[in-house]
Amino acid sequence: MLIYAIFCATCYIASNKEVALKCLHNSQESIDSLINEAKKYPTTHKEFQVLFGLSQNPVTGDYIFVQSYTANWISGNEKIDDFIQERQLKINNYNDIVLEWIPYNQFNKIKETGKNNFITVYSAIWKDGPLYKYNWDKNYTRDSNKEVALKCLHNSQESIDSLINEAKKYPTTHNAFQVLFGISQNPDTGDYILVLKWTSGNEKIDDFIQERQLKINNYNDIVLEWIPYNQFNKIKETGKNNLITVYSAIWKDGPLYKKYHLDENYTRDSNKEVALKCLHNSRESIDSLINEAKKYPTTYKEFQVLFGISKNPDTGDYIFVQSYTINLANWISGNEKIDYFIQERQLKINNYNDIVLEWIPYNQFNEIKETGKNDLITVYLAIWKDGPLYKKSHWDENYTRDSNKEVALKCLHNSQESIDSLINKAKKYPTTHTTHNAFQVLYGISQNPDTGDYIFVQMLEWISYNQFNEIKETGKNDLITVYSAIWKDGLLYKKYHWNENYTRDSNKEVALKCLHNSQESIDSLINKAKKYPTTHTTHNAFQVLFGISQNPDTGDYIFVQMLEWISYNQFNEIKETGKNDLITVYSAIWKDGLLYKKYHWNENYTRDSNKEVALKCLHNSQESIDSLINKAKKYPTTHNAFQVLYGISQNPDTGDYILVLKWTSGNEKIDDFIQERQLKINNYNDIVLEWIPYNQFNEIKETGNNGLIGVYLAIWKDGPLHKYYESKNYTRDSNKEVALKCLHNSQESIDFLINEAKKYPTTHAAFQVLIGISQNPDTGDYIFVQMLEWIPYNQFNEIKETGNNGLIAVYSAIWKDGPLYKKYHWDENYTRDSNKEVALKCLHNSQESIDFLINEAKKYPTTHNAVQVLYGISQNPDTGDYILVLKWTSGNEKIDDFIQERQLKINNYNDIVLEWIPYNQFNEIKETGNNGLIGVYLAIWKDGPLHKYYESKNYTRDSNKEVALKCLHNSQESIDFLINEAKKYPTTHAAFQVLIGISQNPDTGDYIFVQMLEWIPYNQFNEIKETGNNGLIAVYSAIWKDGPLYKKYHWDENYTRDSNKEVALKCLHNSQESIDFLINEAKKYPTTHNAVQVLYGISQNPDTGDYILVIKQISGNEKIDYFIQEMQLKINNYDDIVFEWIPYSQFKNIKKVGKGGFSTVYLAKWKDGPLKYDADKKIYYRNPNRKIALKWLYNSQNITDKFLNEVKEYFTEMYQ
Repeated sequence: MLIYAIFCATCYIASNKEVALKCLHNSQESIDSLINEAKKYPTTHKEFQVLFGLSQNPVTGDYIFVQSYTANWISGNEKIDDFIQERQLKINNYNDIVLEWIPYNQFNKIKETGKNNFITVYSAIWKDGPLYKYNWDKNYTRDSNKEVALKCLHNSQESIDSLINEAKKYPTTHNAFQVLFGISQNPDTGDYILVLKWTSGNEKIDDFIQERQLKINNYNDIVLEWIPYNQFNKIKETGKNNLITVYSAIWKDGPLYKKYHLDENYTRDSNKEVALKCLHNSRESIDSLINEAKKYPTTYKEFQVLFGISKNPDTGDYIFVQSYTINLANWISGNEKIDYFIQERQLKINNYNDIVLEWIPYNQFNEIKETGKNDLITVYLAIWKDGPLYKKSHWDENYTRDSNKEVALKCLHNSQESIDSLINKAKKYPTTHTTHNAFQVLYGISQNPDTGDYIFVQMLEWISYNQFNEIKETGKNDLITVYSAIWKDGLLYKKYHWNENYTRDSNKEVALKCLHNSQESIDSLINKAKKYPTTHTTHNAFQVLFGISQNPDTGDYIFVQMLEWISYNQFNEIKETGKNDLITVYSAIWKDGLLYKKYHWNENYTRDSNKEVALKCLHNSQESIDSLINKAKKYPTTHNAFQVLYGISQNPDTGDYILVLKWTSGNEKIDDFIQERQLKINNYNDIVLEWIPYNQFNEIKETGNNGLIGVYLAIWKDGPLHKYYESKNYTRDSNKEVALKCLHNSQESIDFLINEAKKYPTTHAAFQVLIGISQNPDTGDYIFVQMLEWIPYNQFNEIKETGNNGLIAVYSAIWKDGPLYKKYHWDENYTRDSNKEVALKCLHNSQESIDFLINEAKKYPTTHNAVQVLYGISQNPDTGDYILVLKWTSGNEKIDDFIQERQLKINNYNDIVLEWIPYNQFNEIKETGNNGLIGVYLAIWKDGPLHKYYESKNYTRDSNKEVALKCLHNSQESIDFLINEAKKYPTTHAAFQVLIGISQNPDTGDYIFVQMLEWIPYNQFNEIKETGNNGLIAVYSAIWKDGPLYKKYHWDENYTRDSNKEVALKCLHNSQESIDFLINEAKKYPTTHNAVQVLYGISQNPDTGDYILVIKQISGNEKIDYFIQEMQLKINNYDDIVFEWIPYSQFKNIKKVGKGGFSTVYLAKWKDGPLKYDADKKIYYRNPNRKIALKWLYNSQNITDKFLNEVKEYFTEMYQ
């Protein structure tokens, strides 16, 4: 006898309910068709369109659908009715549009707003208005007296399909910017009408606006709209040319916007002042209109914004409704080409620092004074009353004017004769207006009303010659004379980037570069000026041009520059350190030292006195100043570069120019290589490769020599540069022990030396690190300065052999000092992990091939947090064999590679850390099974497996862990087979069976799989009662005393037991004869506690030897169990029923209530009750003592698919 539960529901009657009766004519002739129609309706009350029931007209026999009556959908046309109802039936969200049939008499104040051959557009008031509701509302309400657009489709009654296809184009949710509320019909013409939120009356424009609206995905995106012309007040013409007229106006509703990105709803910026750009005759080319609109940016933060498109109803001209950032008259010059150029530049503004190019009326200028003239141009100084537009900072929303701004007016004679030439000249100017960030800034274009000449309005620092004091000549040739001078006012600068105002660096010492006869070629002068860098932060460029001046006596133009010149008498303790035919290198002490600021917020510079520097003397450099300057330009321009050019000096005896540097090797190729490597540094962990003077090394001791190279240990006094993870500055690791690899005769091939150096890795994480290059001053040999951990053999205690295969021998040992490490990344100093247990991998005869040794070493990862680590290299003094000092090794390369490969793939806290586990780690080893091929043992693993919690950074050990040892007999004979077997195991802790390591029995040589699986001793079970038996399996209910391990919350560190847990024991007869069958059965179960069916573990009956799957309650019938599990797996909503197997002992108060030919029905109470889901707490709970019905099906123990299909029909929703 099989029984399942059906919930009893209490029915409530809503009296006098208004409903809709949908009578389906002749439906009695096809019941299947009737049922299929009924199936289209949703099954919950919360839907918009609900089918309450079926009825039948007793007179006609027609069946009737009894439905909810929320919205009208009866037009009188079957296709339209079907379309509207289909759309209503699809409503499943509060935000979905309720499409309706709207009687024409619902519309008031109907006014025509546009017309063409195919459609007429009207504005109207819809009296009832559309249906809507908020997400928390149960009922719909109407938005009465809603202003809508009526799109009347001429002769649409002739093609209903075309009408419906048109309607389908519109979105179906209220949060769309365009919405189709419903369909109506003009009773006089018969034309159908689409009732819309808005329409322009032109399909291309509507499509363009809708396309732009659909692309909105940010609160700052512009909501482009169609704006009826009657929305504008106070319309005033502000400018005009042949193609456009510009007006200012007030937009009554104003544009849609979101104040913050978290806002859900848009609001209107009402009574917004806007500019109306009326495009004459634009109705003649809609494509051209749309292309113009596409040029506008799509976000509110831009300078020029297009809010929408409108249309003048009198002229038919389309109108661009734009932001009113500036009076649009300020780009209406009256010349179409100039106006287009100015607008194009304004539309490209996307940064607060971009120049707002404007048309500037000539009457804006006061105090106009001529300052220069030639045949082509006249230059004036003037005061611009309004001044240029700018934003103080990138977070400012609005532009302000820098009023009464002094500007230069560059009047281009007869420029009105070639507008193209004028515009091409204007295009040459930069587009950003940060002072000193561009050599010349073009604010705008103007025109002299008397001459008609166009004028470029510019900004440029011009420095009057009378600003200079203490002028002293410092150098001269035929083309230029150089002076030093004091600039009284000094340059303009901002102390900090957030300062609003500029200040002057008064009494500034500068260099004056006087260009002889430069007045004869202004173009040549400007081209020379353009070659200078464009930022004026001191030391951020090699040479800085502050401005231009002019000698009033000679007329020569003057470049006002800054450059550090260092007198030769500033240097003490000059010592030659290198020489070739072209240069000589010296070390020296610079008495004053360089100028610097300790912190960027310091106001004043200080000198780093008695600075040790390198002097690179360029022989005969006085013969080619250009060559000197080109060499100087190669050096970086900031103090935080590793190589720095501090300045230029000159030897007074030879006349040779000198580059004053941080360092130099004296060889240009080596300098270039080191500098190239330093420039590539972009991470705190990158090596700072340096040139290291040989006198930096102490305690030099030879450790090896083979004819080609000599190896030495030494102490580097200053030590290498390094920095910590979050540190800004480098520090030195002083008195660092390093290895010096001296390459004999390497000075004969610098290319070979550099290629050798390139082979080294570039980060500190690597096995071998090259931290610098040096040179022995006696031999000239170049030296690689390296860092590598060498471990003396006498550091190891308790050395025990653990494996040997002819090529290698493996030992365990205790390393007395232990490896260097930092506990935390912010620690400054390393500490030793003393008495560290390590593995020694001794490579026999490795002294015969150092390359082989190094290649072996390179295979290992380079960070402490890797699971396998190479700590260093040692050497057996008796055999000469080199030794790799490791965290662990199996002694077999294939197994080591497999374990390391698996460890490298770990990327989740839940992934298994597969390890090599020494056999001496196991205690209390007990055999539990043996079949000739494998032996199974239980054991205690002393250290236990590595694991970490969800948000933990570090792994911890689960010490004294009970594990299963699966000993594979003779597995040492086929390592490939062993590895393939190991690959079959899953890689996460969530799996049923977990392989946590591999070991080896030292006596037999057999390899061992160390596994983790919940084995439950049979004596853990009480109250064992048989509940089913079919020959292959027997099912029992039982109480598991300890109960399963679980974590209450995912953040819990420790597991707890759910003691005295009622479970089902699924006993698989004779399963001991096929372990594979047992495991395959176990694999079918899900692996998480939140699954509805769970495999807790495996046990074994000691009397029969049968294995037992310990699971949640089951029926014992495979078809039913499979069916129940299938139904549970379909659960995807908190409201879905949790279908279960319910033991008969769960029912009480059983009473017969009815009987039929196939079944008997009882009422009963279910003690535990059904599972329900608490959406807030995110847990299932039981509803106990639930009243249920039991339907007893006669002879149903012979289970059939028909029976199960009948059960499926009840699997709908759980009603209270």
